This record gives sequence, C-alpha cells and structure tokens, in this order.
Amino acid sequence: VLYKKKTASLTLGGGWNTYRGHHFGEVIWATLGIPDHYRWYDHRAVKNDLNLYTKYQQTIGNGWEAFAEIQYRKVDYRIDGFRDNPDLRINVNYPFLNPKLGFSCTRNKTRWYLSYAIGQKEPNRDDFEANPQQQPRPEFLQDWEAGVEQKSGSFSWNVGGYFMNYRNQLVLTGKINDVGAYTRTNIRKSYRLGVEAQGTLTVTPWLRCSGNITVSDNRILALTEYIDDY
Repeated sequence: VLYKKKTASLTLGGGWNTYRGHHFGEVIWATLGIPDHYRWYDHRAVKNDLNLYTKYQQTIGNGWEAFAEIQYRKVDYRIDGFRDNPDLRINVNYPFLNPKLGFSCTRNKTRWYLSYAIGQKEPNRDDFEANPQQQPRPEFLQDWEAGVEQKSGSFSWNVGGYFMNYRNQLVLTGKINDVGAYTRTNIRKSYRLGVEAQGTLTVTPWLRCSGNITVSDNRILALTEYIDDY
C-alpha cells in the first residue's frame, strides 16, 4: 500500500513464503536383499518466512530528503533429520527487526547521500547439519554507506563508500562436522570496508562508454582455521 503526498510518501507491505522440502534417497534397483524403489532416507523440512515493512520518505526542503524504514521478519525452521544425521531434529524460530535511516541532498545536479542500516539473516539448512552443541547462530550486520553522484549532459559519475560490520558471520573455516562435511561456522567479528567509483560517457546516440573500480579491505578479526592433515 502506497500513500503519497506532494512532499511525503508512506509505504506499507509484507509477504509470507513457505518452503516445503522433501529430501530422500531411493535405491531404484538391486540384485539381492533390497526391494525396488527402496528409500534409504526420507526427511522433510519446512521453512516459513513472514515479513512486514514500512517506509516513510519526506522532502525537508532546500534539496534535502530523508527516509526511515523498518522491517520485521520471522523465520521458522522445522527439519525432520538429515541424510547423514537422521536423528537430528531442528525446531527454531528467529524474529528479526531491521531498521534503516538515510538522508540525501541535491544541489546543482549533484546528489549527496548517507545511510545506516541493520540487517540480520538466518542460517541455511545445511548449516544445521551438525551435533546439537554446534548449532549456528544468525548473522548480524551494521552497514554505513555514503556517497556522491552527478549527472551533467552526456557524462555521469558516482563515488560511494561503505563499512559493513559483522557479528557472527557464517564462513567456511575448513572444519568438518560430525558427518564429515565442511560446514560454515560463526565467527565473532569481521568487516568489509571499501570505496566504489563508476562513470558513464555517452559519446553518440549509439555509443556509450562506462567503467568502474572498487577498492576494498575485507577482514576476519578472529578465526581458528582448520586444515586437512594428510
């Protein structure tokens, strides 16, 4: 639902998604001892994802605009075992509240912008395939972004910077879980810091040139790495 006035707009929305997975392995044919189409594992999984959000945009005046946004997500997992860990049952739910706030200013065909946001994400199904003492936690992210862009005649460009500060980011560390598979593990602190630049030049109505470059520093501040010993 969108409500719009001359200097402000309000958006309300949401969605509901249900994923039903049926994971099974079937022996189609065997010479002895196993009937045709025998299912040697048969597990079901359900994931429900509810999200509600609202966004408010306001023109302040003199080229300034502001927006505020908030999203509520609730994710439920119901997993009835795994192929290599059939007795592991998962029944968890994650409530997430993700806000975002930003400002922009446009002067003389140049736009400046600044924003701050929080994002949270649930683990994937495969992240749960471990023992009960190794269950994953959701990821938490704080994201700061700022930049400037300009459009003038046939040439446009923009430069933006970002700082993404993670807590409990899920990454591959080389560790093997109880069923012998490589699994993602939560790491306490990590970040991504970078600058992106892009430019476009329209030479003729049928020829346009563009280019971009990114410089970034991506670091894990504390990690125990596991390496196979042959």
